[in-house]
Amino acid sequence: MISAIALVSLFALAGNTLAAPVPFTQEPFTDISQSHPYYDAIEYLRQNNIVRGYEDGSFKPDNRINRAEFVTMITNPFFLQGEKMHDCIAENNMQEDEYIFFPDVRRGAWYEQEVCIAKVKDLVNGYLDGTFKPGRPIIFAEAAKIVSNTFVLNVREEGEIWYEPYVTELGDRNAIPTSIRALNGLLTRGEMAEILFRLKTQNNDKASTNYANLQGKFE
Repeated sequence: MISAIALVSLFALAGNTLAAPVPFTQEPFTDISQSHPYYDAIEYLRQNNIVRGYEDGSFKPDNRINRAEFVTMITNPFFLQGEKMHDCIAENNMQEDEYIFFPDVRRGAWYEQEVCIAKVKDLVNGYLDGTFKPGRPIIFAEAAKIVSNTFVLNVREEGEIWYEPYVTELGDRNAIPTSIRALNGLLTRGEMAEILFRLKTQNNDKASTNYANLQGKFE
């Protein structure tokens, strides 16, 4: 019970700002120099049309990533392939529905297709009140489970600590940036890019943390 409370304790303070994304860019982000620790990851994802920047041409790697932004990244065909990827809403006969699976994901929202795909693929679930909370920042432990399932790492959820096997798996694959220091830490855009980059390219020569280092650590 203590762990569950700790994992969600920051949510009451989290914002719910949602802004439509700008188009993908063919130009490097203005605030990501080659000396940035996540330069390779961000450039790799930018060149493959996975991450978007802001209207001023920046990426803002230290900004917290919310759940809507998160699902648009993990459901990109570059990572997730298979059926029901063309038009999830039409294929699930939801064109006339006011909401897409969740009462706070309205039909017409810029992230509607991605939420639909993530739900159909059983990558995301709602909260106890049935909502998705698209504007809520995502915590690392929550992201670890979704990313593990996206990359089909075949993690088996066992025991009372649901997030342990997912974090352990990412740590074993050297996919957890050392900037992540708490299981309930709010994930940044840069950290998310780095995790996806390491898993996709199997770039395992970078410093990584693991579950043993994070166990019991909450903000």
